[in-house]
Amino acid sequence: MTDTAQKIRDLRKQLSLTQAELAERLGVAQSTVARWERGSEISQENLLPLAKLAGQTVDQFLNGDVTGAVTKTSPGPSEDAKRRFMAALDKMTPDEIASELRAIEARVAGRTPADQR
Repeated sequence: MTDTAQKIRDLRKQLSLTQAELAERLGVAQSTVARWERGSEISQENLLPLAKLAGQTVDQFLNGDVTGAVTKTSPGPSEDAKRRFMAALDKMTPDEIASELRAIEARVAGRTPADQR
């Protein structure tokens, strides 16, 4: 197994993905991921998405260690949470929505809503 093949396998395992799941994220066939993990050459166009999954540049991915490079992200909101959010939005006026958006933007920027005044 080549160094790159081992890195791909390590990355996939670090993300707790099957070959099929990794393939789906990258838009390739599961058999392609299997070939990469056995040492087949990987195209340049597939290196960038792999490196991004590792939170690295292509150079870092090829020349560094992927162990610990990935920060596992939490899954997005559930379908139920999305439905509840949309139901709440339906009950708000445009001014209330605008006010909530300003408050969210302030929180993201690390400010309190009072700082906006």
